[in-house]
Amino acid sequence: MRNLHCAFRRVLFVVLGIGLCVRLSAQQSPQTAKPEEPEVIPGEVCSSSFDRLISSLRSKESMVRVAAAECLGATGDKRAVEPLVRARFAEEYPRYVQVYEDALRAINDPHTADLLLAALNSPRTRWAAAWSLGRLQISSGVEPLLKLLDSKDIEERRMAADALGPMKDSRAVGPLCAALNAQDEVLRRYAASALGQIGDLHAIDSLIAALLDSDDGVRWNTANSLGELRDARAVGPLGRALGDDDENVQKAAADALGKIGDSRAAEALVVAVESGNRAVQWHSAAALAEIGGPQAEQTLTTGLKKGKLTVVAAAYPFFIRKGNSAWIPVLVQALNERGDQEMARGLMYCGNPELEDAARDWAKRNKAEDMEPPQGPVLIWGSQK
Repeated sequence: MRNLHCAFRRVLFVVLGIGLCVRLSAQQSPQTAKPEEPEVIPGEVCSSSFDRLISSLRSKESMVRVAAAECLGATGDKRAVEPLVRARFAEEYPRYVQVYEDALRAINDPHTADLLLAALNSPRTRWAAAWSLGRLQISSGVEPLLKLLDSKDIEERRMAADALGPMKDSRAVGPLCAALNAQDEVLRRYAASALGQIGDLHAIDSLIAALLDSDDGVRWNTANSLGELRDARAVGPLGRALGDDDENVQKAAADALGKIGDSRAAEALVVAVESGNRAVQWHSAAALAEIGGPQAEQTLTTGLKKGKLTVVAAAYPFFIRKGNSAWIPVLVQALNERGDQEMARGLMYCGNPELEDAARDWAKRNKAEDMEPPQGPVLIWGSQK
């Protein structure tokens, strides 16, 4: 439901933005229009409408502010860059900041970089500027952020590591790997996460070493990042991380092994399915469904026969692809007792009428009737018989 709510808000912002543009344009008096004036170029607005949009960025109503930002981004007018940057720094609700950044991205003016880089010099705007430089992937911000990463101020170092991940620039890999050895655990967490976002395989060895970090948050972020890098060198270390003392690290390790998809991980995942708690069983079974192979197939089918509904619900893609009609009652039971919206979505569009009906019933009971088809390839019943 969270994704649905986010999508609804984004649509609402767009609608409000368009409506505001239309209202502002409609306020221009028709008597003042001159037939001989040149046709207005699409995307441009008259000065008075533009000024009203800029003024709306300072509204006390958050929906008015974000609607104005949406509309200004759609105009592509470079005059809006500085007001949008100011509005980004003044925004009191962090969840709306992306609207201003999206508008700046749409306008795509070099002056955005100048303003954000200048804002790095002020303690009041430094963190916000660093984050926007990263998320807007402004390459001229990499070197200033690397300097902050080498600062004596720990807050500045944390800020830089946090911002360099979305930048996805390989120049940051070496300094971030070095930051994995810092004394501050928060900095190490940010560095571990950033290396996964950048996606450069030169970070593999440093991340594998960080799986043994004393801080569980570092180990968790490291496992997630190794999953993003999808390098088979991490299979053994991640398999050992399935026995970590922290549940979140175990789950992240299982997810990472599923993303890597190497059959050598099956043995460790089988152990986790059989001995882990329910959450770890879920993530490990889901990983086995992704990896496949004889060992995974035996473990998952045995789990179904034993009525392990958590395993069945987690590994539903495997059971859909195999398409054994004898498994349908257990799949339906697993959906009703352990399933989630993603499982319901997969069953609803798999092509098996009985499972589709069960998924619709589940969606109705859980007030999720508006589920759209899965993103990416649709699971087809019996496609791997």
